Amino acid sequence: MIKETVDAVRVAEMEAERQIATAKENAEGEKAQVKMKESVYREEQMREAKAQADKAMNEVVKKCNDYDLTQEKQIEKKVAELKAQSEQKMSVAVNAVIDALI
Repeated sequence: MIKETVDAVRVAEMEAERQIATAKENAEGEKAQVKMKESVYREEQMREAKAQADKAMNEVVKKCNDYDLTQEKQIEKKVAELKAQSEQKMSVAVNAVIDALI
């Protein structure tokens, strides 16, 4: 009877060790899956953040280009006004010189 009890205890211990080993294997597998999911999630978040940053950068670049065009037009308008004033003053100056010479 003692031998049967000892044998039963050994069988129970072996079964317990087998279950522990199986649980460890399962835990390792789940841990690997979690790490993989973490990696995929991180990559998705990085892609999304990069896409948002690219979009924001493109908007800023467009606004800057629009501002540059507006400023160029204003500068060209001011230059044209100054040229017109200069030509008008030149004409008056030439007429004044001619009148002074006559």
